[in-house]
Amino acid sequence: MARTDERDDTTQPATGDQRRFAAARNRMVHEGLVRRGISDRRVLDAMATVPRERFLPAASAASAYEDRPLPIGSGQTISQPYVVALALEAAAVQPTDRALEVGTGSGYAAAVLDELAAEVWTVERHGDLVVDASESLRATLHGSVHVRWGDGALGWPEAAPFDVVVVSAAGERIPEPLLDQLADGGRLVMPVGPADGHQELVVVRRDGDRLDREELGPVQFVPLLPERATRPVRAHRHRTGEPVAADPELSPAERLARACEPFSSITGADLSGLLHRLSGARVVLLGPSTLGTSEFVQVGARITRALVDHLGCRTVVLDADWPDVAALDAWCAGIDPSPDEPPPCAAFPSWRWRNQEFGALLAWLRRRVAAGDGSDPVRLVGLDVDAGDCVRSQVLDALDGSDPVAADALRRRYVTDVPWAHGPVGPPTLSGRAAAAVDRVVERAVEAARQRLEHPSGPREFLDPTAQDDLVRSTPQSVAATVAGGPDWWSERERRAATFLRSIVDRAEGPVVVWSHAARVGDAAATDLDLAGGSSLGQACRSAFGDDAYLIGMGSGTGSVAAATSWGGHTEVLSLEPARAGSIEELLDASHLPAFLLDLRATRQHRVGAELGGRRPQRVVGPVVGPAPTDRPAVLRGVLPQQFDEYVWIGATSAVVPVPVPVDTTRADRFPPGG
Repeated sequence: MARTDERDDTTQPATGDQRRFAAARNRMVHEGLVRRGISDRRVLDAMATVPRERFLPAASAASAYEDRPLPIGSGQTISQPYVVALALEAAAVQPTDRALEVGTGSGYAAAVLDELAAEVWTVERHGDLVVDASESLRATLHGSVHVRWGDGALGWPEAAPFDVVVVSAAGERIPEPLLDQLADGGRLVMPVGPADGHQELVVVRRDGDRLDREELGPVQFVPLLPERATRPVRAHRHRTGEPVAADPELSPAERLARACEPFSSITGADLSGLLHRLSGARVVLLGPSTLGTSEFVQVGARITRALVDHLGCRTVVLDADWPDVAALDAWCAGIDPSPDEPPPCAAFPSWRWRNQEFGALLAWLRRRVAAGDGSDPVRLVGLDVDAGDCVRSQVLDALDGSDPVAADALRRRYVTDVPWAHGPVGPPTLSGRAAAAVDRVVERAVEAARQRLEHPSGPREFLDPTAQDDLVRSTPQSVAATVAGGPDWWSERERRAATFLRSIVDRAEGPVVVWSHAARVGDAAATDLDLAGGSSLGQACRSAFGDDAYLIGMGSGTGSVAAATSWGGHTEVLSLEPARAGSIEELLDASHLPAFLLDLRATRQHRVGAELGGRRPQRVVGPVVGPAPTDRPAVLRGVLPQQFDEYVWIGATSAVVPVPVPVDTTRADRFPPGG
């Protein structure tokens, strides 16, 4: 619920336009509402608070407080203020109510409703209006309103029941799904009547199984389009399992969008449907398409917190070096680091974990332990027992002093050597001195990995003796392959990670959450990785756990990302390349939705159609986005519904905010926050 005191900024003088709009708003309340019989003080205050001009096209803003409907696009109108107030007064909205609005339109009525209720859900069938309304709601500090593009006549069953249902479009009868979603004691307000005939504003009150109906007076609204309500759409999916019918009147992007669960803000996104789909999962893998995107970290944190709070998750696995994650795990458990301990997550690319957004999740985990409410602590586990990035950095440091040409060639290989890319950069030819330096680094890394596996506080607690022996025996091969970037390095890394992860899942309480990258989380069998003979962590999880493995991908349209322009370089904020023709990004961006969740398991059951079929290009951004064409992100082609089980789309993204590694060792590290 929005609060007016959050918007009252007495430090900034009002502009002339703001003063004129405020005066017009006050006149509208007193002359257009009070004099016509609106007496609910809370409704009047809400109408006096929400700036109607912010929900209108610029050409209509001057008429914002005239008591008449105004056009807002897509053939729709914003209701006249008196009708909005009349409907909300009839609904008798209480501060604790959960409210559903059908027909978001401009978002104005949802904003007023947000001033009155505890939480608001609103559904709109016009995609362009969803985008505009979401932006207007955020701009007026009503971003917590849940906005969905869908068939409003079917309501929002995942969030039901509702204390209040307000319908902003007329129908000849009240849709049964809306009545079914009305809580005991709830009130539904809707204009009833033909689109071109006499309409009455009706209020229905539920008392147990009895519905009492009252007519409040004549009104005129745009039609609810009942023919849309008769067709099965995504809102029925979780309860009935009925497939979504193909609609030839809709474009591919519209058909795809009807299967989505849109949201206007990450903090306000409704995850109830996703949690329903995740119930019973043993392992949930989160795979963003870029390593340095703020919104992807925030989405991952929200999903992780929801799994901890609602599904009993007690283990979070990070695709990071074990000692680094062990340090974070200790901090989250309430143990502050000693001054002589090295800063965690300092190796390139440090911003992957050392950022403010991920730090907020760590701080939440620490507060959860400090609350002392008896909840089981959440363990953080590092997936990488070989310290691959650290070893690469050490090798490059060694070569810089013995063979700079080879060091430069190896840096290029680390950027471009992905299994599905054509014509990868070959491994450099090393001089005898350089080869000896590399061998020494590999030997030290192998010994460190062995010691790590054998240490009492190391990863051995998650491994049986056979798995421990296998990891120890394969460590030399794995480290050497990682350093040299040989043809089998990717598959060997995935095999070791899958072995370790299976052991973790077998010992964990509740579902295990894994944070990695889209190329690892997605099923390799549905991508170019399979054509190149590669495998992936997601593929191994599906093989081991079947449908109990849930793979979540994340992608975006435009924006920026934190990355470097050379391996081992400094963090920079770089722009994402435009979506390629025929790519996943181009298709999803055509929905014109700011953000959404897409249940891909449903699309595999033919509930959306063939829009996502075929091996489409998709953006994959690693830690380096170099200036040369050969250094730019490789494009991975994949069949999205087979690659993932769920996809999170963010239309426009921004770079994470890194937490720098301290240069002065006498100063306390600022990561984790407060550590």
